Amino acid sequence: MIGKKAIRAMTIMAVSGVTLSGAGLAQASTIQPAVARDANAAVATASQLTPAPHPRATAPTPRFVSRAAPNDTWSCYAPTGILSNANLEWVSAELAYWGDGYAMLRARSSSIGGWEQFTFCDDVTANYWVFYNDANGDFVSTELGYTGGNNAMLRARASSFGPWEEYSLYCTGSGATVIKSNANNDYVSTELGYGGSSYAMLRARATQVGPWEQYSIPNVPC
Repeated sequence: MIGKKAIRAMTIMAVSGVTLSGAGLAQASTIQPAVARDANAAVATASQLTPAPHPRATAPTPRFVSRAAPNDTWSCYAPTGILSNANLEWVSAELAYWGDGYAMLRARSSSIGGWEQFTFCDDVTANYWVFYNDANGDFVSTELGYTGGNNAMLRARASSFGPWEEYSLYCTGSGATVIKSNANNDYVSTELGYGGSSYAMLRARATQVGPWEQYSIPNVPC
């Protein structure tokens, strides 16, 4: 999968007080060991999750969404934010990052601005969800071509959607929302063990649901 955004100039810049260079990703020294990332205990199993309901749509289905499956029934919900229940921060698309880090999703904002607004669309017929960032109009992808600590990073960088942009939403018994990537069948985690410019990166890498895999999405209630 190749994003539509060209790689930006390799200029050194500061984002959220962290100096970045090259592709705009955190240096390896800012990423904590995997054991720190996975220390959260499971609180829900797959059998304890229920599919997210299909409430009445709150927004018209954009043409660029429906044309991908014109015979399907769509329901879209916008604008909305994604709150990580793990750190109580809103998910941002990092549009100031560039290269392979452009539009990385991170739960790092205390309020909702342009970068924190997303539109969720449910293909009711085919039973999958897609969502895009309202600030740049790009769909969120699961980056399965990345390796190491960036494997399955979520980025708002696709101009259309395919398997990497399709998700399933589930509800826990406590009313939290769980996001699962259909591309690799892993749950989306907020990487609180990461540091610097990758702190709280969203990655589809968990096989079970713990505190880091739970979210609140106001317009897509569980």
